[in-house]
Amino acid sequence: MTTPNLAITHVAASQNQKEVTINAAFDALDNAGNREVVITYADADVTLTADQARRNAVIRCTGSVTVNRRLTLPAGRRLLCVDNRVSGGRSIEVGYATGERVWVPPLASVWVQGDTANVQAIGTGAEIGFFVAGQPGADELVGAFVVTRRFVIVATAPGARGYAETAPTAAASFSIQRNAVSIGSASFAAASNTASFTVASDAVFEPGDRLMLRSPVVQDATLADIAITLRARML
Repeated sequence: MTTPNLAITHVAASQNQKEVTINAAFDALDNAGNREVVITYADADVTLTADQARRNAVIRCTGSVTVNRRLTLPAGRRLLCVDNRVSGGRSIEVGYATGERVWVPPLASVWVQGDTANVQAIGTGAEIGFFVAGQPGADELVGAFVVTRRFVIVATAPGARGYAETAPTAAASFSIQRNAVSIGSASFAAASNTASFTVASDAVFEPGDRLMLRSPVVQDATLADIAITLRARML
């Protein structure tokens, strides 16, 4: 019998020299929580072996690649840190043979959790801020952010905040866009300094996409000096 995730051998009830199995288990746990393995890419996708995934905590990817490459995990649950050190400025896509994957950008390290079906990034998020000095023009592009890492702005935009130093005279709404297509809004009620947010569904941004902010279609008489911050979850 072995443990369900790390496949560490159990001690048998009638076993002699139980300390051998116990010490081997301690070593396996120590390695699974601390050791690293270096994976050298030869400009081809890589599939980890079961031992590489179970007996290491850090997967350090090196080598030279000319396109984004995959790192496929073996079956099973596992929490791993994937460190992308490949040359060529390319990303590593981490996942199982099927299911959701996580992008690890160049020169970055990402903790990933595999649940046997999908892989997600753990504890990685970002805040993306825009500031509009003075009064924005009508229907004007007032901010843009070019994406370098895959992320999602979750439906309803939890954690988003907006503040105007000078409140609007009438209700005013900024359009939040992905590649010039609206995904939601940041709205100021009349005489209110703070914004409320709407995002209808999860909006996934890929590297190269643009997160854009466009001012209200009708210029408000007083709205000025606006700060808007969105919260993103890395994928």
